[in-house]
Amino acid sequence: MPLIAFLISRACSVFGLQILACTFIFRIVERGADAYSLSQLGLVATVASLAFAFPIGFVIDHMKKRTAILASHFVLLLLTIGLAIINPSDFLTILIATGLIAVSRNFRSISQFTVFGELLR
Repeated sequence: MPLIAFLISRACSVFGLQILACTFIFRIVERGADAYSLSQLGLVATVASLAFAFPIGFVIDHMKKRTAILASHFVLLLLTIGLAIINPSDFLTILIATGLIAVSRNFRSISQFTVFGELLR
């Protein structure tokens, strides 16, 4: 039963994050961003995820997996609420937020994969 609950919660989490990503990109396109600006967002997200992959793995290995998942979701929630409240107009703030969201998603993803392995034991 814990495995089924975990898989359902993971599916809901992924679905919600995809909605967040689509909404984020739609808001940027709505402001008149061109293809180059959107490619910069993708580049920042990719570089941030790759740059922090090993440090995140090290941190996750030394903490409880459940705490890591909850912390990553909390950070993502704070970033989303912060972006909704301040509604940034400068592109640098949007790039920084994109990088932080990518790192938070990477942290969550690595944590969930390790929890999945623990559930199968």
